[in-house]
Amino acid sequence: MRRKDSGWTAGRPSWLSVLAAGLLGGCVSLVPGEEAVTGQPVDAAVALYGPWAQEALIQGRTVYIWRREVIDEKTKVPYVCELRATVGFRRTIASTVLEGYPQACELFSVSYKAEVK
Repeated sequence: MRRKDSGWTAGRPSWLSVLAAGLLGGCVSLVPGEEAVTGQPVDAAVALYGPWAQEALIQGRTVYIWRREVIDEKTKVPYVCELRATVGFRRTIASTVLEGYPQACELFSVSYKAEVK
């Protein structure tokens, strides 16, 4: 399963929410994990998610894999989500794939809070 956003503004704050944040003193924006690290240096992903669980070489490109899991309280079965980041030029994350159980994939989401002083 892959978590998908709907609509053309999904995962991006609208100008209205930015204006409201300015007027109200701050807002919280939730960004999916794959969008939070794409285009960023690998070190940014390590700062967010810790050390990767696995490193692979696929078609000559380095891919780092992070994993998160949630455990079903009733059945005690673990469900997993993987974030795979392909590294490009100057150790920048060129592309990402988020795949797995939706509740586990939510653990990769990043929350940004804007504060006005």
